[in-house]
Amino acid sequence: MATQVIGLDIGHSAVKMTFDKANSVNRYMFPSVAAPAIHISNSEEAQRAARETVKVRGREYFVGDTATIQARGSVAAGLTREWLQSNEHMALMAHANRIAGEDADAFSHRIVVLGLPVTEFDQRRDPLKEIATEVFGDGVQIRVMPQPMGTYQSVMLARTGLPADGRVMHDESWGVIDVGYYSTDIMVLVNGRWVEAGSGGGPGVYVAAQALERILRDHDIEADIFEAEKALREGTLKQYGQRIDVQDHVTKALGTITNQVIDTANQLMQSHAKHLDGIIVTGGGGSLVLDQLQAKWPHARMAEDTEAEGTRYKGHRFANSEGYYRFGRMTDRLGQKAKA
Repeated sequence: MATQVIGLDIGHSAVKMTFDKANSVNRYMFPSVAAPAIHISNSEEAQRAARETVKVRGREYFVGDTATIQARGSVAAGLTREWLQSNEHMALMAHANRIAGEDADAFSHRIVVLGLPVTEFDQRRDPLKEIATEVFGDGVQIRVMPQPMGTYQSVMLARTGLPADGRVMHDESWGVIDVGYYSTDIMVLVNGRWVEAGSGGGPGVYVAAQALERILRDHDIEADIFEAEKALREGTLKQYGQRIDVQDHVTKALGTITNQVIDTANQLMQSHAKHLDGIIVTGGGGSLVLDQLQAKWPHARMAEDTEAEGTRYKGHRFANSEGYYRFGRMTDRLGQKAKA
């Protein structure tokens, strides 16, 4: 029987998954929101909520859309380092396991690949492995890598786990700038080797969301952090049945994060940039800084996605989960070769 590989990117905005089903490679995404479950009296809504309810350490949690809708006032936003070891974070992982586990009987072995922010990798890798083992089970192989390594692997490897066409890892040098909701992660690899001085990170898009929340409040516009984050993407906000234009406020708020990302990238990459084959920009906030990065480094580009047009779950936000999956497939290939 085959091995099931699960590339799992648990971001602070959304959980992105690339994983094997019985006869295909699938993707899925749901909001990174979890909260203690409550009783729902409406039978139809209760049935819907049951599909997004998991039990963690003896307590039930709503996750995804159900948590967003039913527990909006008590949701854990996850903007702390301790979030990784919280029950809410584990609930998101448990829901991902449920989704990927629907076809688990078709596989003899499972490999789960996860990522961590660069600045937290050394400290959090082993605890994350322990939590993942608790969720997925003792027999599952757990691998953890720095988040931007996923995007790198999505370029260097094919879905089979073999080198991608035209890619020679030991003869190419790349940079990755991953602008996520919680953190911005930056990585440089020269001839396939990690460069410590070129890797690090800083805050993510949540800084702009918090700034927008304050700016809106100063203009007597009510918005919580979830509404502010959505307004960053859409430039509008719904208030008492009316949709209002807040693009000018959004532009001002985005300045708080774009400047920080550019400064951090410059500090870490400046001495390597002109020697790199390319700089891949990814993450939910990647498009916010792309123009400024390209003005400085013309070989910077958004991560590409080879999924077919029209696919529901497509785009650069899946670069990490896709790379995790491809790395997991390579890991399986090497394991099978070692057994031969």
